[in-house]
This record gives sequence, C-alpha cells and structure tokens, in this order.
Amino acid sequence: MLFLTEGSGTWFADIGKFDFKAPVLPFATPLQHLAITREQPLKGYAIRFHGDFYCIEYHKVEVACNW
Repeated sequence: MLFLTEGSGTWFADIGKFDFKAPVLPFATPLQHLAITREQPLKGYAIRFHGDFYCIEYHKVEVACNW
C-alpha cells in the first residue's frame, strides 16, 4: 500500500490503468506487475504487510488463500 500525500500521475497494475491525484491510497498484492508514471513529484509513504497481519499465513484455507 502506498499513501501518496503529494503529486499526480498514472498507476498501472497488471492490465489496469488508473489516473490519480494525491492524497490517494493505491494498494497492490504480491507478484502484481506495477508501474507509476508521474506528472508531478510524488511524496508519501510505503506500507508493507506480512501475511500474518491478516491472519492469512496460518488460516489460508479459511480465507480462500490456499494456493
């Protein structure tokens, strides 16, 4: 997850294209193909979560993440 506090541009996630203007919270998943083009300088924060945060690591079957 990114918390972009300043700037604007385009967020590409897999085959999706999303124009954005801060403030914005774009999310991504592991192994997703990502790219950002910017029209203005960007400022913000990157926040990463481990699977345990969502209780996924030990409960994959219950949350349909059993791959």
